[in-house]
Amino acid sequence: MRIERNELIKLFTRKSVLLAIAVIILLNAGLIINNIYGETDRIFDIPAKAYKQVYADISGKSNDEALSFINQKLENCHTNATTNRKLLYTGNEETERILLTESADSIQQCKSYDKYLESIDLNAEMSGKIIAFSNSDEFSYRNIAKTKLDFVHLKGIK
Repeated sequence: MRIERNELIKLFTRKSVLLAIAVIILLNAGLIINNIYGETDRIFDIPAKAYKQVYADISGKSNDEALSFINQKLENCHTNATTNRKLLYTGNEETERILLTESADSIQQCKSYDKYLESIDLNAEMSGKIIAFSNSDEFSYRNIAKTKLDFVHLKGIK
């Protein structure tokens, strides 16, 4: 126990360790001050209310209709900001553009979900044909078959 204590004392009396601790404390204090008083990142914080409004506007529409609606709003975003008309969701042109772009990306992912499920089936079939995984008594073969079956109930969901 005495040896361990002496080693800790020796470690914390080195100038390099003390300097590293001081630098870490200063950097941490700087980050705290930036989080409290810094406004640069808060411009792009998108409120949950804006996401809910977008969802309310596109609910009940097909993926294609929702995507064209979002793309139309995205095109009008710059026009509304330059003509000083009220932006539809956030009030800030850049934040509005980020919100609409994220929404369009999500709709695009929904549109391609069937292709994703097909790729899972194809990958499972291809993996089952590999000699290392082809023995039906092994865990890897059962795992490949189970993975394919896990996604079957998701097919056809719109």
